[in-house]
Amino acid sequence: MSSGMTADELCRFRQIAEGARWTFAASVPEHPHEYSIRGRDLPEDDFIWAVELINRVGYVERFWGQPWRYVRLDGYRFWPTKNQRPDWLMLNRAVDDRGDYPATERI
Repeated sequence: MSSGMTADELCRFRQIAEGARWTFAASVPEHPHEYSIRGRDLPEDDFIWAVELINRVGYVERFWGQPWRYVRLDGYRFWPTKNQRPDWLMLNRAVDDRGDYPATERI
């Protein structure tokens, strides 16, 4: 189980991830990942809950010189896109192929 995530939180996050519509991020093919847009691909309340959970229990890693907060679950890394306009926020996921991230465990 991800560090700091309760069994109920794990179950809800998994349901949110499975229920979201994911789109391949074609604009950055050198960093393959998918995204789900708040309110379009993912219900607003689920999006907010997932981002709050990531911010609470996730681990920090630098990418493109900036710190990002992630959680790992079921072979994926999940992270919210940083953006000042709430309408543009997205939840991202990428295949977790490293297995050496701190503070969480592969499930």
